Amino acid sequence: MISKIRIYFLFIILLLTFDESNASCVDGEVNYTKESLTASNDCTAIFVQDKEEKTITINSGITVTDFGGKKPLNINKGSAGTTVINNGSLIETRSTTVILVGRNSTVELFENNGTISGSKGIKMVNRTGAGANWGHIKVFTNTGTLKQTRDIPDPTDDNAAIWVNVWGKITELNNSGSIRSSWQTINNFGIIENFNNTGTISTDRDDDGTVDNGKAIVNARDTETPASWYADQSFDKRKIGTLTNSGTIEATVNTIHNTGLIETINNSGNITATGNRAIYNKNENDGRNFGEIDTLINSGTISAGSHAIHNTGTITTIINTGTIVSTGSGYSIKNEGIITNLTNSQGASGSTLTYTGTVPTNYNIRVNSASDFGKIAFTSITGSLNFDVDSESELASGTTYSSIMTGISSGSITGQSGTHLNATGDRFEWSLENGGDATTWNLVTESAQSITPPTNCSINSSLPGCTSDDEDIVSTVELGMNNLTNVVNVNFAHMNTYDCDTFGENGMCISLGARNTKIKNPNSETKSLVFVFGKKLSENYRFAVFSSFKL
Repeated sequence: MISKIRIYFLFIILLLTFDESNASCVDGEVNYTKESLTASNDCTAIFVQDKEEKTITINSGITVTDFGGKKPLNINKGSAGTTVINNGSLIETRSTTVILVGRNSTVELFENNGTISGSKGIKMVNRTGAGANWGHIKVFTNTGTLKQTRDIPDPTDDNAAIWVNVWGKITELNNSGSIRSSWQTINNFGIIENFNNTGTISTDRDDDGTVDNGKAIVNARDTETPASWYADQSFDKRKIGTLTNSGTIEATVNTIHNTGLIETINNSGNITATGNRAIYNKNENDGRNFGEIDTLINSGTISAGSHAIHNTGTITTIINTGTIVSTGSGYSIKNEGIITNLTNSQGASGSTLTYTGTVPTNYNIRVNSASDFGKIAFTSITGSLNFDVDSESELASGTTYSSIMTGISSGSITGQSGTHLNATGDRFEWSLENGGDATTWNLVTESAQSITPPTNCSINSSLPGCTSDDEDIVSTVELGMNNLTNVVNVNFAHMNTYDCDTFGENGMCISLGARNTKIKNPNSETKSLVFVFGKKLSENYRFAVFSSFKL
């Protein structure tokens, strides 16, 4: 009897402790799941299904590998509501993808605090027919290590640590850890809305200081799909919305290779290529790869062995307050496309910005001080530019800023003089003057003209330092108010005299009259016809109504 009680008691404990909403991960088989799952021991192939909310957790120290043709982590097509938290390791042992996010599937949050490693990293797959839906990761956060491990990539290989296919989408990608590859670290054919890097993105696959032959970020380079297919599709341009970097992005060549659209690059860290082109914005003129960057803001360092920025597409605005430099035989900027606006403060306090190719439509110098201002050296250029002093500049009185532009003739410059207003309220007349030869230009300022006293005097000419000749807003407003008061007073007086002096036996009166109002200051005259009706209620009270008709 006691033995039976013990068995029943043990059975009840097992029922109470069993959590069917949080399955376990089994080694040596494919773990299909429609519910939350926690890997607390080494196991194989997690296959996520269905649209119910669920959390997949890999605990610290735990390794999940591929099995039976299935990847370490599979987000099946059409699944939704999934959160993935990896504190352990997802390791692929074959030449395939570590994590596959299927078409029409949605991952709410993917957080990697551990290691993801394999030949093809994370791949977001979608069908390529009209109206296809994307695989979608809403938030991807990496604080750990994500690496693509292929040794010798084929030049046509699509291997990448993160690969977003056409119609694939990551709403927010945050990296404070390490994302590495020997080929293309992040390859985007779809959409990445917000891309924030405070860590490292590199082609230093083995983290040994050797940068392999590859690119760190490739945005929408497509060499295989027919251009006619793209023309038939109605979807947003393949793009990166905002790329914000305060960490390190490095590769051998073409560190950021863009043939799609990047709306904004904001760099306060380092974007580096040991070879050519830290940023390559390329229009391949094939109907697929157009190369557009709306805004490029640099307060950090962009450097390459040759051509830090090479543009054959379109860049609308470059604002450089940091350093853009070629460490070899190339240039800071090589432009074979269109650059509309270039603002620059690099030069006087460091290396001069070097530039070759088609000049920007508008070039603005930013002056921070007499020893810190922009310099640009042009070589082998075409076109002409509009020159101006950037609105955030602080000019000094009677100062010559030497050699702000070299290698450009007068005929290629419009806007060789102008006016600038400092934040302090000082106004400067400035001009460009030749400095030594016909293609070297100095920026020269005249004495400062303070706009503060005239402004104050125009408000009130009685202030110290002002004269009676100054326009006086206070006096003008005061006179206008007095004139208005005069008019109101006269009209008010008329209104209070529209009454009857004599009433009939029934206590009523009717009168018809005329009035002529004339004011000398301001000079005005009004003539009106007035009809009055009055009623006497008692010896002490009466009322009247009137109507005035202007003649």
